[in-house]
Amino acid sequence: MGKDIQDYLDKGLYGSPQLKPDEQRKFLGTFRERVVFILSLSDLTSASYENFAISQFQKYPGGTLLVNALLKPAIQKQLIHLTQTNHVSLKLVDTENTLLADQAIVVVYTLNHAVNKENIELPLQTKFSNTTRDIKKAPTTTKSESFFKSLFSKK
Repeated sequence: MGKDIQDYLDKGLYGSPQLKPDEQRKFLGTFRERVVFILSLSDLTSASYENFAISQFQKYPGGTLLVNALLKPAIQKQLIHLTQTNHVSLKLVDTENTLLADQAIVVVYTLNHAVNKENIELPLQTKFSNTTRDIKKAPTTTKSESFFKSLFSKK
């Protein structure tokens, strides 16, 4: 009987014990095993993240898109539109953070059961599809041209 009273007091003082609280904080309140995909703040700058999200919505229907409430309203509006047009639930999640880092997870698409997907990040070809076009347009210098020559030459 003493253990039951102690458990009751602990629950009253500290709240209900959570399973894997660090993991739940990282994935906006859900477990890693339920995550279909994640997006960081820097991923949202890629124009092709929407196509990736839509393909995952179709492949794994019935999920919920968890969105960090600290995202700018304009980005939240885009995500709301994306979920409404694809019939996906959306939930804004408050976090303990006050600022968002570029690599912080700000969007999580999750199911209510385990999927145990190995790779949950945006594919690299999707992440860098816009930047590769910009790199190709950049002027290149030949190896024989020295640094100082390029600085002082008249063009």
